[in-house]
Amino acid sequence: MSPAPLKPVTDPAPATDPLQDLRVIVTRPRHQADALGRAFEERGAKVVYFPTIEIQDPPSWEHLDLSIRKLAEGLYSWVIFTSSNGVERFFQRLGRAELDARAFGRTKVAAVGSTTEKVLDEHGIRADFVPESFTGEALAETMGRGLGRVLIPRAELAPREMLEILESAGFIPEEVVAYRTVVASRRATEARDIAAGGFDVVTFLSGSTATGFVGVFGPPTVLDLGPSDGSDSSDGSGRTVAAIGPKTAEVAADLGFRVDVVAPDHTAEGLIEALAAYLSRDEDEATSEDESASEDESVFEDEPTTEVEPASGPEDGTIGR
Repeated sequence: MSPAPLKPVTDPAPATDPLQDLRVIVTRPRHQADALGRAFEERGAKVVYFPTIEIQDPPSWEHLDLSIRKLAEGLYSWVIFTSSNGVERFFQRLGRAELDARAFGRTKVAAVGSTTEKVLDEHGIRADFVPESFTGEALAETMGRGLGRVLIPRAELAPREMLEILESAGFIPEEVVAYRTVVASRRATEARDIAAGGFDVVTFLSGSTATGFVGVFGPPTVLDLGPSDGSDSSDGSGRTVAAIGPKTAEVAADLGFRVDVVAPDHTAEGLIEALAAYLSRDEDEATSEDESASEDESVFEDEPTTEVEPASGPEDGTIGR
C-alpha cells in the first residue's frame, strides 16, 4: 500500500487585530491626541478626533506667579505636579519671571504619571518621587509623613482628597490654579456623525473628557452609552466605553456612562491593550456560542458580563485632575 500523500504545510492566517476598522473617538484636547491617535491607527482603527475639553488660562496668574517667587526663595519643601498641563503652564510662567529649573534649588519634586514625569525631564527636572499608582491620592498616601509647605500647581476645581491626605501627614499643601478645563467648542460635522451613531468606541483619559462629552451631546443614553437597566452593563448597541483608570471610570459612571473597559495599566498604551483584550473576549465568546449552538444549552450556565478589573497600577496623570 502506498503511503498517503502529505498535505502541504501552510502558514496559519494572521489573526485579525480586534481594533481593525473600529471607529474610535479620541476625546483628549487636540494638541495631546496625536500620539494616542497614531497608536490606534497602527492597530488598524479609524480614529475620530473629537476633543471634548479645551485647556485655558486661569482667570489670573497672580497666585501662580507669587508661588514661583516663593519657590525661588526656597520656601517649599516639595512641588507636586499632577499633570503635564500643569508642568507646561508652570514653566511658561517661570520663563516669564526670567527664571529656569534652577529656581527649584533643593526643593523636591513629585510627579503623578509617566507623562508628567517625562515632561518635567524635558524641562530639566528629574522627579524625586513618582508613585507606582498614578493618582494624586496614591502619591499623597505614599509620600509618608513630613513637614513644610507643598506647592501643587494644577487644574481649577481639582478634587481635594490629595490635599486632605497631605494635611493629615503633617504637610502644609498650597494649591494654585495653573490652568482650567472647559467644554470644547462644538465641531458641527464631527458632532453630527457621532450623534448619528458613526462610532464604535469612545475613550476617556480623564474625568473632564467624560464631562465634556456630556456637555456636547447630553446624557449618555442619547447615544446608547448608558446601561439598559440598573444592573445590566450591556445595552446591545455594540458600542464600547473605555476609561484609562478607576478615577476616570468613576466620574464617567456617575455621569451615566456604561463603562465597559477600565485599563489595569493606567496609561494610554494600557488603555489600548485593555480595549483589545475586551474586544477579543467578545469575539471568542461569539465564536464559542456559534460552535456550541447544536449542543444542549442546559449544560452551560449564564455568566454575568465581566469587565476589566481596575488594578492598583499607574493611572496616567493627564488632565482635569
